[in-house]
Amino acid sequence: MKAYSRLDRFEKLANSASGVFYWVACGGIVALLLLTFVDLTAYKLSSVDWIGQNLFRWTWAGGYEITGLLGLVTISFAIALTQVLQGHVAVDFFVKRFTKRAQAVIAGIVSLFGLVLFALATWQMYDYGLILQATGRITPMEKIPLAPFAYAAAACALLMCFVLLVALLRSVKGVVGK
Repeated sequence: MKAYSRLDRFEKLANSASGVFYWVACGGIVALLLLTFVDLTAYKLSSVDWIGQNLFRWTWAGGYEITGLLGLVTISFAIALTQVLQGHVAVDFFVKRFTKRAQAVIAGIVSLFGLVLFALATWQMYDYGLILQATGRITPMEKIPLAPFAYAAAACALLMCFVLLVALLRSVKGVVGK
């Protein structure tokens, strides 16, 4: 049986958590698809309110709110697994020409900058969630509380920090050569 290092266990944990969050994102995209399907079949729900308003003289004003919140869930919860799978846009035309050690240094710098960025995003989204909760902010039409969505986005950014930390440690390991 292969002995796993601490970094391997962290990486496995980050990948597993990213996978779980990704399934939440899949649920959000399925909900968006259902909302669009129902809208296109001219039912009373609307993500593109035009059909209901112009053809059937009714609207569901909260459709834009639901669409926006589902978009937040879909994007936020998918970002960590996208990073794990290296699915983000990367311009590495020049970097591929460098040595493996130089590539590891550049990957480490990029991971460090990303880690700082997402740490700030985590802090700001959590802080914003506290403000939303304290003021009792809700969506105008459907009266959906906004604080849970800010907390969810903060949790997603925190998971992204964990994924980037693992990538940074992998890069340091590549530079050091251990």
